[in-house]
Amino acid sequence: MADSDPSEKPELAGRPISEFPDARFPSVFADTVSSISAGPGIVKFYLARFDPNMWGKGGATANPFAQVVMQVPGFVQTALLFQNYVKSLIAQNAISQEMVDQLAAGLTTTASENKQ
Repeated sequence: MADSDPSEKPELAGRPISEFPDARFPSVFADTVSSISAGPGIVKFYLARFDPNMWGKGGATANPFAQVVMQVPGFVQTALLFQNYVKSLIAQNAISQEMVDQLAAGLTTTASENKQ
């Protein structure tokens, strides 16, 4: 039997398309955050991509392309959202705790290094 048209059963249709961003909504691809710092009531960080050296010398370099500035409460909420999502990915076996631990061990930037 063929699947029925979701529009015939509103409970199966999900949220209306009008609730989602349209095709003009900007999207960015970032490999990392290259730096982070705080000021009075704000946290700012730079998104970066690993791009190859344009002259073929050396490896890829992290090139910042966008700055994100957030009020501290929003930044903390976002950090907690990401932290909880990582836990969810581990629980779903989408990523391993070992991978998370290895990445955490590789972090070289500390809060004290970012103080100006």
